[in-house]
Amino acid sequence: MPEMSMSDLYWLDEDLYTFLNSFSLAVEDAAKRGKNVTRTEVLELLSYLDTYKDRIEQSEYLQDHHVTSLRTTRELLQAVLDQDKSALTDSDPKAHGSNVKNEALNDPGNLPSSQNTSTGSAR
Repeated sequence: MPEMSMSDLYWLDEDLYTFLNSFSLAVEDAAKRGKNVTRTEVLELLSYLDTYKDRIEQSEYLQDHHVTSLRTTRELLQAVLDQDKSALTDSDPKAHGSNVKNEALNDPGNLPSSQNTSTGSAR
């Protein structure tokens, strides 16, 4: 069986492909902003990733190529929350220049219908 590419994933599951692109851009934006990322933004990223957890685990392509990096990304985001709760605040995102939710995740279809801000903390 020939190796699949991201473009092959697009044709197999466009929604999952769109999620991966949006999530990657949002994580990249958060990483660039570093300490200016708010706690709410990190929680949104975790919630967004958890929304697709089952589909990620069921995707043969992602099992072969991306599950480890997505799992590591989730662990890193959770560690950011756990390491220094006082470093990340719910301050006004406008003060930091951009907001993950407003930029990379702007499509309302990409966000969970109800934000579960306890995601990850109960695990």
